[in-house]
Amino acid sequence: TIGAAEYVTESFPSTLALLVNRCLIKRIGLERYEIHELLRQFASGKLSAAGSDQERVRTRHAEFYMQAVAKWFRKLTGPEQYPTLEYMGHEMGNVRSAFQHAAELGASELLHEACEGLFFYYDMRTQFEEAAEVFLNATNAYAQHTNRDNSVDAFLRIASGWFSSHTRPDLAAERMTVGLKSLSEGLPEDRLHAIGNVICAYASTGEDLEGHIQRASSSVEFYRDSPISWGEGLAMAAWASLESYRDVAQAESLAYQSLRLHREAG
Repeated sequence: TIGAAEYVTESFPSTLALLVNRCLIKRIGLERYEIHELLRQFASGKLSAAGSDQERVRTRHAEFYMQAVAKWFRKLTGPEQYPTLEYMGHEMGNVRSAFQHAAELGASELLHEACEGLFFYYDMRTQFEEAAEVFLNATNAYAQHTNRDNSVDAFLRIASGWFSSHTRPDLAAERMTVGLKSLSEGLPEDRLHAIGNVICAYASTGEDLEGHIQRASSSVEFYRDSPISWGEGLAMAAWASLESYRDVAQAESLAYQSLRLHREAG
């Protein structure tokens, strides 16, 4: 996009307009630039030779797109969900690259911003195979750092396991279990902790029922205190699915409350 080009290259609009006038890049619509593939390869080669300049550009690219995913996520949980999914689809090449680079950098804050949005995009689009690969690659890259954020590390593993359940069910449970074990019990510490509990609750088939119910209910409490209506509704639905194994009346009550919260969230 034009905004990305200006941020990543640290260029003024007039500079990019000059490149358009010289036919080095092409403006597509109101928001995007396009560069010819041969020219892109040439510029990439020059940037690689520049060393530190290349790393700065890649870091700014990661910053821009991880922050963008955080903004898009807020729209995914409201009435603008469908146009936002469509818009994100056009940007996923950049998002995947930025997400992986953030993991390679060990950029915990950037990953923390983007994890929810990327997870829900893939889940809503049912692009499970690609999602499993994206989150597994990020998990492995982030694991190389010693100063990892616990919630980020756990969420990457849980997300990798969740999407693997659709493509490699033999690996899914192990990945999710490793992630869940690293999260403390009780009230979640942050949103990634809360949603990690919820994802694992949805994936449960009745094993460790009490543990999953405790985690799901604590996530309900976390979202209610925040307050985040969509999160409370999602956690409530996960809790309801677990209660269906032991108390159908309670499960129906929780499911009704979840539906009400989703309607309120839009």
